Parts: sequence; C-alpha cells; structure tokens
Amino acid sequence: MRAAEALATIAETTLKSLAGVRDGAGPPKQNGTLDTVCRPAASSSKTPQVERMERMELMAALPDPAPPLKAADFPPLENTGAPFKVAVFSAREHDIEEFQQANEDFGGNFTFCFHSAQLCLDTVDLVRGADAVCIFVHDDCSAPVLQLLREGGVKMVALRCAGFNNVDLEAAARLGVAVARVPAYSTCAVAEHAAALVASVVRCIPQAVENTRRCNFALNGLLGFDMIGKTVGIIGTGLTGSISARIFKQGYGCEVIANDVVENPKVKDAAPDGLGIAYVSQEEIFSRSDIILLHAPLLRETHKIINAEAIQKMKRGVIIVNTSRGGLIDTKALIQGLQEGIVGGAGLDVLAEEEEYFFHNWSNKVLLNDELSVLSCFNNVVITAHQAFFTREALLSICHTTLSNLNAARNGLEPPMQRGKYPTLLTK
Repeated sequence: MRAAEALATIAETTLKSLAGVRDGAGPPKQNGTLDTVCRPAASSSKTPQVERMERMELMAALPDPAPPLKAADFPPLENTGAPFKVAVFSAREHDIEEFQQANEDFGGNFTFCFHSAQLCLDTVDLVRGADAVCIFVHDDCSAPVLQLLREGGVKMVALRCAGFNNVDLEAAARLGVAVARVPAYSTCAVAEHAAALVASVVRCIPQAVENTRRCNFALNGLLGFDMIGKTVGIIGTGLTGSISARIFKQGYGCEVIANDVVENPKVKDAAPDGLGIAYVSQEEIFSRSDIILLHAPLLRETHKIINAEAIQKMKRGVIIVNTSRGGLIDTKALIQGLQEGIVGGAGLDVLAEEEEYFFHNWSNKVLLNDELSVLSCFNNVVITAHQAFFTREALLSICHTTLSNLNAARNGLEPPMQRGKYPTLLTK
C-alpha cells in the first residue's frame, strides 16, 4: 500500500542518524526542523492544573455542528382526545422501548402496534384499523401498498429515517397520504461512522484485532498509510456530507474535494463561514481521490454511481466507503475492482439487497447472497450492518421527531420543521 512511505522515512532517518554518530557530527534534524536526538524534557513553569485548563479551553473552542439532542429540546405534544393508532413495522427492541417511553413522556397520545415484519403486500393486513404507519429503510411503500393503506384509512406514512427511496411519493400525493420523515436525526453519527470505517480499512483494524485474539502479534499484512495530505472525494454534501468534509479536512488534514447537484455554501464558501472546498466533476472525484465517501441519496441519477466504468477511472488502491444507500454501488463491479487491486479496500455500512440480512441474526444460517459472502472474505473490506445511525442521541431524535410528525397528522396540521429549519414533510 502507499503507506510504505512511512517505512521508507523511518529507514532513511535512522541511517542518517547512524551516519552522523559515525562521523562525529551528531544526528541531523529530520526535515531540517525536527530534532532526532532524545533529550530530557524542558521543565515547565505551568502546573498540571493550568495545563489541563488550557487543554479544556482549547477543546471548548472547537465547533460543534450538531449538539446531542435531549428530551427537553422537543416541545410536549398536546393531548387532544382519543389515542391515534399507529402500526410500526420493522420494529426492534430499541424502537419499542423508545416509542413507549416517549408516549408516556408526552401524554399517551398514541396507541402503537409493533410488528417485527417489514411492510409489504403480504403484511399490509396488519395495518387494519390504524390511522398511520411508521416504517424504516427496508419497508415497501410502493403504489400498490399505498393504495391498500389508503383504502384502510391510513392518513400518514411516518418514516423514522431520512431516506425515502422506498416510498412512491407520486402515488402518495395522488392518494392523499401524507409522508413525513426525520431529515437530520443522525448526521454526526453517520459522518463519524464513515470516518471510523475509513480508519478501520486504512489501518487494517479488524484484521489486527483478530490477530491479537489469536496471540499473533506480528505486523505482517497490517501496513497502512498516513491520512494527512491524502485526497478525499465526497459525493453528496448535504447535512452528513458536510460534516464528513469538516472531519477529514480539519481533523485529518486531508485535501477534500466534493461533488453534488446542489452546492452547499457551508462546504464551498471560504472560512469563517465555510470550509473552502472545491466542487469538481464526478470524473475528477474518481481520478484524484485516494478515498471516496458516498453520502448521496439513492435516486435514479445516483443508482450504481460506482460501477465498472467509474472504477476503471480511479487511482489504484482507492478506498471506497458507503454509509448512505447500498444501491449507490454496483456490488459486482466493486468485487471485480477489489480482485484486480484497483480498489484497495472498502468500508460498507449498506449493501444492495441487504433487506433480508441486515437487522437479523444469520450466525447459524447459510448466507444465500453470493455477493455478501464474497465481500465478507476480503481482509480489506469492513462491513457493518446499517448501524451508522445507531446512537442513543439518534434514536431519541428519531423517536421525538416521528411523534411530532404523527401528532401533526392527528390534528390535521403540517409537521413542524426539525430543529426549526429541516423540512420533514414530503407529501401532503
């Protein structure tokens, strides 16, 4: 991998230091400025308490793009009569716990019917008698399903996620079914997870952990590379993408370039209001980037944006990370790119056709998805099961924003903006 420059630097500096001792001149400074000779640390007049306070002040000065949400950040829901019945699909233990607790906190306005099954034509009968349905990323809200929901009296589809590619919005609007989402529930969580995937792939963390569990403490096969100075290409610079841009530019010291249909001024504009990041074509993202991050929504225009043709344009050894939607990547093309060595590694929190596997325990079963099975065999591929959003703060935000959307539908009102500025309503 390209991080071999680190070993070359170590070897070169060591040889120069030894030559300096041999010739009596002493070891030279590295890069002309960095002292290579170990000397006693200079005494400081500052007490440990003062140094600690200075570090705390420095940390306090760092920007906080999206502080964690608390229950107090959400207005209480007004109890205006009989409970509103909601059928919740793809419900997991954490969903049940959060929604039941929030319902108690805000007056018991809702009656929830939790279903672990995904919403589809085969399960739509479970909605009988519900005023609204609450769905997640893998539920099916295609036109036929929406037709049956409307005939059953459903007034709203409440997504407890930001993406809405699983809902036919045209059909919903035609049928008069309101659709609302949670647009900004885990932007920091997803961006942080993307950074974690990059670090895991670049520094071979999963393989290293597995080695040490087997008492293998050798460094063979674990060579990484420095992040500083590398080029990171971000496709999709909305809320999550802009936070990723900040992490990699200001945190890792990378050169960041971006691509999006709509340019985000907080990304493009110069400091102090923006990051001063250049927007370039997709072709330039592919040809220049050492690391490519996918934060774009799944639309017709972005479906399989990473395909065989795109991979052939990429730098050899490129790292690809996807925390958005699996359909952004042609999985077969990615596997071929990994086999050919064009793709040096991948961090995947989402996969195409993940619905049957993610959020379920398959440890005692045989995987029937050949692509997932093959990807799992690569040492340079890290897969997490759609968990980028999964933090305490995100679950709280999902729950309370969803309840606000449902309460609006219950009272014939338009759902409020999340945090006062992020639209939640997709169709009326």
